[in-house]
Amino acid sequence: MITILQTCIQNNFPVVLETDHQKPVIQGECLLDQSELYRVLQDVQDSLKATTFFAAGSLFGKRYAGLSGIVFFLLTHQTSMLDVSLNNIQLQFDGKQLNFHFKDSRAYTITTRKQHEDAIKRILEENITPVFQSIADVSGIPVQTLWSHMAFKLYQIKHSLMGQTLDHSIKKAMEEDYVFLTKEANPTWFGLDRNPLDIEFVPIPHAYDDDKKTIQRHRCCFHYLTEGGRCCYTCPSMSDVEREERRKELKRKQV
Repeated sequence: MITILQTCIQNNFPVVLETDHQKPVIQGECLLDQSELYRVLQDVQDSLKATTFFAAGSLFGKRYAGLSGIVFFLLTHQTSMLDVSLNNIQLQFDGKQLNFHFKDSRAYTITTRKQHEDAIKRILEENITPVFQSIADVSGIPVQTLWSHMAFKLYQIKHSLMGQTLDHSIKKAMEEDYVFLTKEANPTWFGLDRNPLDIEFVPIPHAYDDDKKTIQRHRCCFHYLTEGGRCCYTCPSMSDVEREERRKELKRKQV
């Protein structure tokens, strides 16, 4: 029988069944300890060879936003949820990807609309909101930048998953949870005066498909401040001319 975590892995979410004992393990609750988080971000900065500490904070937060994608998938495709409290989560950064390990992987069933909304409230208030604020406090990156990374991640995941299923009940659940997260969720759950996920994304040409559109990031992630890094194709700092040149370059490499 395939477990809920194996299903996440099959769908390319950053989940591991076991941690690699040869690599450092980050305990979830340590992310709220500023001295511990400072050491984590130093390791991230060293691994990515980022030229600034706030860039390390941005890129770590960008990867931590992957947890929101895992939660969105579980709610909408599995009608289940895991214990997402910080003391149940371990993380490992392999130099590129941040992987999540759940010490207790038992899932509980989510069926009603209220249960969906309560699960979303819990992941925000007990996990992502305090972690993002901690990253912002330690690294100096504005917390709104971290939320913009999560907004972009959720938009991309939702549209990718929508294209992969024909099940109308799953499509309905995805739309309901996405609207609730980005439009209806109480701003206090984010520790802010407004919902930071309520963003109108700017459509731009798809990098590889002339017949499709993608979206521009709302804020720069500062990947260009890493060794050999460049602005992402979706970076808002890129001009239309620069983006078209990059698109041509990417399409040439695809051939």
